[in-house]
Parts: sequence; structure tokens; C-alpha cells
Amino acid sequence: MILDLFLITIIICFIIDISGIIDTIKNIIWKWVFNGNREYREFRLKPLDCSLCMTFWIGLIYISILDFSLINLLFVSVFAALSEEISNFIMIIKQLVHWVQDTIVLWLQKQ
Repeated sequence: MILDLFLITIIICFIIDISGIIDTIKNIIWKWVFNGNREYREFRLKPLDCSLCMTFWIGLIYISILDFSLINLLFVSVFAALSEEISNFIMIIKQLVHWVQDTIVLWLQKQ
């Protein structure tokens, strides 16, 4: 259960904070509401654009269906609270992979 909740958190953080799909959805909503007559301006679309909110609510739904307990609610809450750090860690991994690729390419060019 804890691993499932952690994996759900990672997936939510990737979708909301990294993939850019939420910005695309907000842009589509803006164009639909204003028929393209107004220049786009950033707006909030909670809970859809908040990884903390989505982690909490999706985790709450998940444990409500499978096994609701206070300990599971605690893990949902902790993972939700750490959602920004989890997103940052994903970006660190991405930058690390990019650095390794650049290093390998530079090394191969010297050969």
C-alpha cells in the first residue's frame, strides 16, 4: 500500500509539474471561455494544477477504496506534503542523465 501511494505520488508529480499537460489544458480552457478574444493570462485550476492537492485527493480516494486507516491517511498526507520535493528530485535525475549523456558525447568526440 505504501509503495503504491508513493508510485501514485511520483506519477502525479510528473504529470502535473513536469509534463506540461496542465498548461495545455488551461490554455484550451482559456481559448474556449474567451473565444480567443483575450490574450492568455495565467490562472489557477485547483486541484488539477497542484500536485500536492491531487496527490492528497487521489491518495484519499485510493485508500478509501482499498484500505482506509489512519496510518494510510498519514502516508497520503506525507507524500502530498513532499510532492514539490519529489518533483524537484525527478528534475535532478533528468539533469543528471543529461549531464552523463553530454559527458559521454564529449568523450566520444575526443576519441
